[in-house]
Amino acid sequence: MALAELVLERRLFRLEIAPDYILDLRAQALIQELSIAGAPACFLDRSVARAVAGFLRATTLAQGLLVPSVAFLDDPLRFLLVCFLEKLPTESERWIRSVTVDGNFRLTRQPPD
Repeated sequence: MALAELVLERRLFRLEIAPDYILDLRAQALIQELSIAGAPACFLDRSVARAVAGFLRATTLAQGLLVPSVAFLDDPLRFLLVCFLEKLPTESERWIRSVTVDGNFRLTRQPPD
């Protein structure tokens, strides 16, 4: 196997986006309104996280959710944006403001034994 076949290189892009409707699951007022017990730690349970996201996706205008990072549950400044792509306009220029190349990363796979 050639060495080049073991190396996967990918380009990273930085997107500035502006969806119209985002719900912030770091906000205590929203957590209380939804009667979610044990947040944010309860989101470590995949079934809870999926149930909450599925409910909000199906019953609100939300195009995405700001969710706490599971790696930094104690730091609300560390978060992820989950986008519901089917709820965003099909004309991407309406919600993607800019795209810039942000670098590359390289993964090296182990050769098969």
